[in-house]
Order: sequence, then structure tokens, then C-alpha cells
Amino acid sequence: MNKEQSIQSVLRKLSAEPMKVELSNINELAQFTKQIMSQTSNVEDSHKVAQNKVDLIKKAKQDAKQDVSDLARTISNLDANIERLDGAMMAFKRNAQELGVNIKDVREAVVAEKAIALGKDTIAKYSRFADDMSKSLIG
Repeated sequence: MNKEQSIQSVLRKLSAEPMKVELSNINELAQFTKQIMSQTSNVEDSHKVAQNKVDLIKKAKQDAKQDVSDLARTISNLDANIERLDGAMMAFKRNAQELGVNIKDVREAVVAEKAIALGKDTIAKYSRFADDMSKSLIG
């Protein structure tokens, strides 16, 4: 091998080394790109799952607000009806006493008193829940 061929051989070897480095850099770039594409897809999928759950929570909270509002309105209506029945019972008791009738002998009066007691117990049982839930669902 002459000097010129020897120099060309050495130059080819030297120029091949940078090619290997460049190829390994390209492979590394491709690997990172693939990872980023995969992770981007994973983020998008995770976002969809999270967004669906957040939407369900928002809908459930909205429904709960409406249900608690309905409960509070029903409790208020019950309370108003208890007051009306209680007023009617007081008038009935006065009239019965004037007539000498024992109200315990009047089935409707006995049932009305039980209804008043049941209504008051129901209000006591559920009013606090309605108030607490109404406050907690505001935020």
C-alpha cells in the first residue's frame, strides 16, 4: 500500500467514526421522540379520564344541591302544615271542651296529634342534614 492509499484508508476510518456518533445521536433522538409521543398520548388519555370524573362530580354536586333544596323546601312545607294542623287542633280542643267532648274519644284528633308529633320528629331529624348539606354544597 502506498502512502496515498494509506492516508485515504486512515481518512476513511476517521470519517466513519463521526458517522457512528451521528447515528447513535439520531437513534437517541428517535428514542426520546418515541417516548415523548407515547407520554403525550398517556397525558391526553389521563386527562380524558380525569375530565370525565370531574364532570360526573360537578353533575352529582349540582344534582345534590337540587335534592337538598327540594328537601329543605319539603321540610319547610311540612313545618307550615304542622303549624296549621296545630292551630286547628287548638281550636278543636277549645270547641270540644266547650261541648264536653273528650278529644281522646275522637279518632281524627288522636291521629292528628300523632301526625304533629311525627312531623316534628321528622323535621328535627332531617333539618340539620339539610342545613349542613346546603352549606357544604355552596363551595
